[in-house]
Amino acid sequence: MTTRIDQRFAALKAEGRAALVTFLTAGDPDRETSLAILRALPAAGADVVELGMPFTDPMADGPAIQMSSQRAIKAGQTLAMRYREKGQYLRSFVAEDSIFIDIMMNVGIIFYAARETSDRRLRDVAVRHCITTRRYLVRGDGSTAHEGIFDLETGEFLRQSTQQGFRGDSCWSRGLSWAMYGFTTVYEYSRDPHYLETAQACADFYITHSPPDGVPPLHFRVRARTAAPQRQPDRRA
Repeated sequence: MTTRIDQRFAALKAEGRAALVTFLTAGDPDRETSLAILRALPAAGADVVELGMPFTDPMADGPAIQMSSQRAIKAGQTLAMRYREKGQYLRSFVAEDSIFIDIMMNVGIIFYAARETSDRRLRDVAVRHCITTRRYLVRGDGSTAHEGIFDLETGEFLRQSTQQGFRGDSCWSRGLSWAMYGFTTVYEYSRDPHYLETAQACADFYITHSPPDGVPPLHFRVRARTAAPQRQPDRRA
């Protein structure tokens, strides 16, 4: 199978000239600038553009690429690039229309980057994601859904779902733990009491529904007819 790169090299060979192969780290020094550079490279004479992604073992590369990855990571670009304006959430790794409770464990990275770089846009992304997660994945009793699904065209929230939990309407204990940690971390950065209240509600649900030894089941909110999975403890939570 011939790729576009193979075709490009064949054409260059026929022309008797060398290829200009360029490298760009996504998000360095920021999302907008790196996107502008990426779009300008072909017109500037680049024959091949290699797009490097932060968090892909930069230690295997030279100092210049290592530093560009570190800059992009520090700026919170890796995670912030998952943000979808329609729906106002950071998409999961599964699909564009998916949001995970897991992301609350990582959103603090964006808050940190926004604080260190005084980047208001990054902070807005983090805040909006947290509001969306609180609104759609945290239930009134403090339990949590693992996943939420959105309409990509309108941004409308469609339903709670799961990739790791027992069912969409159950509460995966590890996801609940991530919500407790994540919303507490966000409160530390934002000092918004709503996030602390959310973390406390999740903790109350955890304490109330865990057995006396404090080791939670794999899944909360599982009906009696499906009690077998519920009895299995999850020591990772």
